[in-house]
Amino acid sequence: MAGIIAAWAKQSARPDARSGYFRNLLGAEKQPEKQAFLISIIGKIGERNSLPLLRNYLKSQNPKIREAVVRSLSDWPEVEARDDLRLIARSSSDLKEKVLAIRGLVRLTASERYRRPEAVVESLKEVYSLCPRAEERKLVLAAFPDFPCEPGLSFCQSLANGPEVGPEARTAAEKISQRLRK
Repeated sequence: MAGIIAAWAKQSARPDARSGYFRNLLGAEKQPEKQAFLISIIGKIGERNSLPLLRNYLKSQNPKIREAVVRSLSDWPEVEARDDLRLIARSSSDLKEKVLAIRGLVRLTASERYRRPEAVVESLKEVYSLCPRAEERKLVLAAFPDFPCEPGLSFCQSLANGPEVGPEARTAAEKISQRLRK
């Protein structure tokens, strides 16, 4: 439902005001379930001027509201949410929040196709260091071949014999090697 409403809102004649109506509703809403729903809509619209509002709701102690904010940030369409996601991945004690933040970080970092590969690899290495589980480490490793460079190759090779992510690291290293030879 939130996706349908967000798609409708994106058709607004004023691109800078697509989420304004929902931000106003959110400011007046007191029920956490409805607040979480409105946050989801605002997140799916993905309007830059909504980020400060979402950051404020990230301070909420209500788990439904926090989850809605973290999901909204992890699905954010542009890189402006990267710092927020990094902070969540570093500081949250909630595994679900950490995982959502890391997945969003990987997606946003990998979307920066025109950055220098070495810069993206440094960002991916940082995200890798924040991963609480092997599943997220594998997700990060899968992004390395899209940014072929010597530092990325070295990093993947250094993990090739690891018990948790060895096969994925070897696969990434092989793909990087092939792309560097072209």
